[in-house]
Amino acid sequence: MNIQQLAGAALTAFALTAAPVRAAEQVVHLPDVQSLTTLLQTSPKPVLVDFYADWCGPCKRMAPHIADLAEKRPDLVVAKIDAYALRDTMGAYRVRQYPIVKLYKGGAEVGVNIGLTDLSGLEGFVAASLGTKAAASMGIKP
Repeated sequence: MNIQQLAGAALTAFALTAAPVRAAEQVVHLPDVQSLTTLLQTSPKPVLVDFYADWCGPCKRMAPHIADLAEKRPDLVVAKIDAYALRDTMGAYRVRQYPIVKLYKGGAEVGVNIGLTDLSGLEGFVAASLGTKAAASMGIKP
């Protein structure tokens, strides 16, 4: 399967809503930087990317919140990439610490959240980064 087929399959998985899916299955695990780049360039939905490291305790504690966000926000593509194992990711996407979550819309970075964050914090981050009405109701300015 080539990179475009992988990205297309990931987007197709998010488009299917007929069958119930566990939250963890809604998170796209990206195998390499090219997959991430292709996803960001081709996704019609905003993409939230969790740049993590396997050894990072706060990253592990944040993982369930990332999965819950994927379940609650079908309007987003939620992806994870092991930026430490794929060190070229760190430079290409300016990852300098963990955990770090970035939000992209139309291929452009629109928000960065650094540090351990719970589901409520992630929801606020997404709302503020996308400039949605939800942000205003939470007292968050985009």
